[in-house]
Amino acid sequence: MCPDHVDAGAEVEATVGPDADVHALGQVGVARGGRVFQAGRDLHVHGDPAVPEPYPAHPVSVALPHGWAARSVRGRGVLLDRLVDAAGQVVVLHGVGGCGKTTVALELARRTGPRVWWVDGSSAASLAQGFGAVALQAGAGETEARSAWGGLGSMPDLLWRALRGMAQRWLLVVDNADDVGLLADAQGVVVDGHGWLRTPGPGGTLVVTSRDGRAEAWGGSARLVAVEPLAGSDAAAVLADLAPAAGGRADAEALARRLGGLPLALRLAGSYLAATNRVPALSGVAEPRTFAEYLTAWETRFADIVTRGLDQPVPVERRALHRTWELSLDLLAARGLPVARPLMRLLSVLDGARIPGWLLHPAVLADSGLFGTASAADLAHAVAGLAGVGLVDRVGPGWDALTVHPVVREANRHQADAIAAMGEYLWLAVRLVEHAVAGMTHDDPGHWPRWRSLVPHCTHLIDRFAPLWTDERALVVARIAHRVGDACHAAGLHLDADRFYGATATLRWRVLGAEHPDTLAARHCVALMLRDRGDLSSAAAELRRVLDLREAVLGVEEPATLATRHELARVLRRQGDLTGAESELRHVLRVRARVLGAAHPATLDSHNNFAFVLRQSGDLADAEREFRVVLRLRREVLGPEHPDTLTTRHNLAGVFWRCGDLVEAEAQYRDIVTVGNRVLGPEHPQVLQSRHRRSCVLRDQGLLDTAEAELRDIVTTCERVLGKDNPDTLLARLDLALVTGHRGDPTAEAQVRDVLAAQLRVLGPLHPDTLTSEYHLAHSTADRRRLDALLTTCRSVLDARHHLIAMLQATRLGGLSTGAP
Repeated sequence: MCPDHVDAGAEVEATVGPDADVHALGQVGVARGGRVFQAGRDLHVHGDPAVPEPYPAHPVSVALPHGWAARSVRGRGVLLDRLVDAAGQVVVLHGVGGCGKTTVALELARRTGPRVWWVDGSSAASLAQGFGAVALQAGAGETEARSAWGGLGSMPDLLWRALRGMAQRWLLVVDNADDVGLLADAQGVVVDGHGWLRTPGPGGTLVVTSRDGRAEAWGGSARLVAVEPLAGSDAAAVLADLAPAAGGRADAEALARRLGGLPLALRLAGSYLAATNRVPALSGVAEPRTFAEYLTAWETRFADIVTRGLDQPVPVERRALHRTWELSLDLLAARGLPVARPLMRLLSVLDGARIPGWLLHPAVLADSGLFGTASAADLAHAVAGLAGVGLVDRVGPGWDALTVHPVVREANRHQADAIAAMGEYLWLAVRLVEHAVAGMTHDDPGHWPRWRSLVPHCTHLIDRFAPLWTDERALVVARIAHRVGDACHAAGLHLDADRFYGATATLRWRVLGAEHPDTLAARHCVALMLRDRGDLSSAAAELRRVLDLREAVLGVEEPATLATRHELARVLRRQGDLTGAESELRHVLRVRARVLGAAHPATLDSHNNFAFVLRQSGDLADAEREFRVVLRLRREVLGPEHPDTLTTRHNLAGVFWRCGDLVEAEAQYRDIVTVGNRVLGPEHPQVLQSRHRRSCVLRDQGLLDTAEAELRDIVTTCERVLGKDNPDTLLARLDLALVTGHRGDPTAEAQVRDVLAAQLRVLGPLHPDTLTSEYHLAHSTADRRRLDALLTTCRSVLDARHHLIAMLQATRLGGLSTGAP
């Protein structure tokens, strides 16, 4: 078998007169009074339909295209193995222009044997002339062919009688058949009607390459086979084959990933670098000569690379990346889908992730001025058309989302009309997102999948185009970013929430100033993200600043002011200042109950956190009583499966654990995890915390095997979802080390030391989590001097009622600690 390599090809544009012969990279086609475009072996001949076609005195060549024999194919081995045994079938190789459809067909032709024909399917004229030549070579008489050509018989019938009469195996390739209608019969049947394409029978194979991959276009008799972009190593090998002096494999793989593995883009990049490496480097000329340099230049001056070439004798590589996609849009416009072009431009300014279909609201599009009077039906047809020619892929269980290949996106964004209207397209994208989020709430788990689908697009619009958002538009973007941040925070996507809150604060600060109420709302949320990252001192400082400003601007009993005071109390609790936290929470709880009511969700939030401080202070009886009150009210107001209700149940289970009722604690945590998996999802931080606590209870029950297995899975999930240095991840790693230490693992101490080193780096030496790891390390090594020093430190930085101080005192007296929080 040959080594695999893909030829993405290039583009030729020429104007031709009547009866001109066109030779492009060895492929021969005849065009009459039209324009010829060759893009990556995708030849398009747009002829004048009014000119009658005489019987060709010199039939066109239907041999394999010249000039390709020395080229190998990369990454298509599995696909070709599937196609070798396709005898008796009509196979449609479909995909976006430049994805290597023709290359796959060529390699299949070489493997098939001597009876292979190649027909250009880009126009009615090239199809008729090519099929006529095939009929003659398959055994049809010239007189019969002339008669059929002149209208006294059927050329398709003549072709298929000759093919089915052949004794040896054969392969017929119809290349570049993007306009499926040219192959259909009078009734519109493409395969197995009376048109050009029919089931070959056991002796032959018919392969068609096309950008149109719609099943409804080809009918049920055709076998549709998608030709996908190349995978990493194969894509990198294409670049290395073309430009072996341009760098190492790692740099080639990085560039190949950025180009999306698309053969046309790979060949463009590789050929460009081959050209720059063929001439000496000149002083003052900064043309990319390596994969890494090309990647940098492609990112920063994309349009420049694709519009200029160093190989002046081969101008085909200058415009290929742009022109390829435009040909497909021309085809859709000719089919009555002019809205496809602006839709493609719009999709290309969004992120490369899935684009949900519900985001493309027809009324918002119609109001933009870019889509004219396009209706919902027009939009649906345009989406189907773009999918059919391979410019977008429909994904999801109901084909309810779209994806656009990254190189297609880049090429579309750099078209002249897209550049001229870029501001309009970007603002339309913002308005679409604004319309979408208007009907969603951030704290409803049922809405979280939709919020998640918007995250990459909002990130892209904010980060990539931040300089464009000024004044009123900046405030619209900020409002969207804040709402997406709220949803991400509620859904447990804290890293995303951090990014959106930061963007919100930056935009509002720039437009409204640092002390505007809306800016303060964003700064409040940024402080919460600092808290969740474990930077408690910075979080407390920012919350105090926001609190002072909110009290001055809004008033001391304004709900927003109370919210900041509430969150400051939570930070104080995490810092170990239980007395300060309790004092603040008592105040906020009293005011909220009076202003909002005892059963208001905000009041219940303060009530819940007040009970938590009591639990952490060791007042377990009072804590249990308060948690039960909050739980009853939250069940009545929010429902039994609301995330806040689950939080209170989680906290109450912690009281059972601290009281030594391990059976009840384990049962409660287990049920909370079951409900949380269903309502929040198994990777939500709240669910992971309940799983973590349950595994610790299992450890204390002596079920070390089960506890270790759970903790290993929790650590793996936390590292992936929250990050390796997240405080919750580090605590899970600590408890895993404690379990393995109970089981006699000699590496347990080293694991605790690793966690402690990370906490010292991320949280600092006086953070309660860091001090907890210090305690377990000193306790496991029976280092009495270290325990005494740690107790002194804890007494200086933590509240006297803090549970860590109680654990240290119990250890000094010879007691054993369960490690329960």
